[in-house]
Amino acid sequence: MTSRPAAPSFRIQGTVELLKQQSRLLPKDPQQARALLDAASRSMSWPEVKEWDGEVAGVPCRFLLPDGASRGLLVYVHGGGFHGGSFATHAYFLRSLATTLKRRTVFPLYRLAPEAPFPAGLDDVTKVLESVLHESDDVMLAGDSAGGTLALGAWQRLRGERVTGLLLVSPWLDLTASSPTVDDAPHDYLEADVIRRLASAYLAGADATNPLASPAFADLQGLPRTFMASGGQEAFRGEIHAFVEKARVAGVDVEHDEASDLPHAYPLVPVFGPERRRLVHRIEDWVKAAR
Repeated sequence: MTSRPAAPSFRIQGTVELLKQQSRLLPKDPQQARALLDAASRSMSWPEVKEWDGEVAGVPCRFLLPDGASRGLLVYVHGGGFHGGSFATHAYFLRSLATTLKRRTVFPLYRLAPEAPFPAGLDDVTKVLESVLHESDDVMLAGDSAGGTLALGAWQRLRGERVTGLLLVSPWLDLTASSPTVDDAPHDYLEADVIRRLASAYLAGADATNPLASPAFADLQGLPRTFMASGGQEAFRGEIHAFVEKARVAGVDVEHDEASDLPHAYPLVPVFGPERRRLVHRIEDWVKAAR
């Protein structure tokens, strides 16, 4: 069992409490909640990144082309509990990642629950990944939170295709919510009742132990080289630790960067700018080490 970490600083605790309160005040209607989050997340464009909207295999996507981009591609699958998330909520982290790694980036705007439950979003992400794998021999697949779930599900479906690296940020790996840390994360803004409610609505009666829905139950043989980033205070820390160990037993090259004081998906929280920059440079070093 993963033990409870020491309490983080007052700065981090205060930020987490504010995020909890904001989450509780979101409208129950998913479209209203998405619109509110998008409006609160608007940011200035970056002159060193060209951006446009289009489609891949019929799926709407946002495309990023940073200055000096290589032939390599990054497919980034956003989180948001399967119910939300957008380019607006992820723009700053994504632009930072794309410019640092100098990779052309594809950001699928997959269908969301509850309007489109499992496996609709997974179908969309799989179509995008399958298409770009025919375009480039250097495709890195990434995702945060529920986006990590979808990225791992798409990899399972296309197991025979070559993905050169996998980047996971606080992935949601077990939709059964059975890990003890789900109910023992006092310093994470992601609360147990929210986790279970979002999982139930996304699954809409599907089996939570299906490996395509819960990668914790997947066969990890052949998983590409993986970088795992997580917060040491997050509710998913138990399932993340178990997944990293399972992957290593399966012979996967896994690097796990756990920020002991930080909550779930911390690089996406604006106030954690220094911590986000540190992580992006760690990812850059990890990518360079494979060359």
